[in-house]
Amino acid sequence: MWLRQAAVIAATALMPVATQEPTPAGPTPAAIIEKHVAAIGGRDLLRSVKTLVVRGRNIGLGGADRPLVRYLKYPNLLRQQDAPGAAAFIVSDGSKVYQVGVSGRAEVTQAWAAPLRHTTIDDGFLDDGKLGIRYEYLGSDGIKTGPWKFHHLRRVFPDGYTEDLYFEADSGLLRMRVEDNGRAKRVFYDYRDVGGIRYPFVTATVFDGLEPPHLFIVDDVTLNVALDDGFFIPRTQRRPTALTTRFARRTS
Repeated sequence: MWLRQAAVIAATALMPVATQEPTPAGPTPAAIIEKHVAAIGGRDLLRSVKTLVVRGRNIGLGGADRPLVRYLKYPNLLRQQDAPGAAAFIVSDGSKVYQVGVSGRAEVTQAWAAPLRHTTIDDGFLDDGKLGIRYEYLGSDGIKTGPWKFHHLRRVFPDGYTEDLYFEADSGLLRMRVEDNGRAKRVFYDYRDVGGIRYPFVTATVFDGLEPPHLFIVDDVTLNVALDDGFFIPRTQRRPTALTTRFARRTS
């Protein structure tokens, strides 16, 4: 029952935000990011997290419930798969995304892979200067579900990829990320303490405006598990081929 309620809430929260005109008196992007970093554990503690393993379930239309495991390693390595030991998975080295299978790997160039290419263990908030990420403050916004206030930042990566970020003004927590010119909207709920850091255990995502959203429900988060770089960067490679919709829809 609570999953159904969360889906309804998420669908409403993902309605278009009513953007106000930017105000010169608003906080700086650096201040907004620093408040968020403090809210999820602080710079020193976040710096101490070198690997992150997130196990959970993707729940989509029709109640489909599929496991998903995501591995992250500082500074920019990512691997995700249906279950530990799965023969097929997706990896990123921060510059490219690959589908890996028993016959080798193929680079993924579809638009849905762009967020994976820019995924880092600290979500880019600790090393934004080093990574060449630029932020622009776009004002204070509200959403249709209530009187909450959000600070709206636009984040631009060196390759031109853009995200819109909405931080809750009171708590500093990141509550929504709009990716790929609005193609995907993700709303973050249920931040929980994991070894001193706060991590969202529910993410509601709408792809291409299709509702209701699908939910990613986290079952477990583990910090600082020993993971070799080779776990993320397989040696074998094959010529790129088209990916199936099945892989595209299993990204969270």
